[in-house]
Amino acid sequence: MTGSKLAVLGDATNLTFELSAAAGRDGRPDVVTTAGVESQLRQRYLFTPPEELMVKGRLGAEVIFGVKGRARAAG
Repeated sequence: MTGSKLAVLGDATNLTFELSAAAGRDGRPDVVTTAGVESQLRQRYLFTPPEELMVKGRLGAEVIFGVKGRARAAG
């Protein structure tokens, strides 16, 4: 397990870099996030439909969402 912490940090850094590169491009909002964040904040923010983003060093794609703005309060 030597270097496992470094590998986790490297994976997070790669994902962050790819999200940063995707934000504001190809019609996306200036802020994009992962499915995990979207699932926690979907009641508070409006998101674009999901799309897949290939991330260097990973098998498969990461599901991402663009953040369109705050959701309006009910009532």
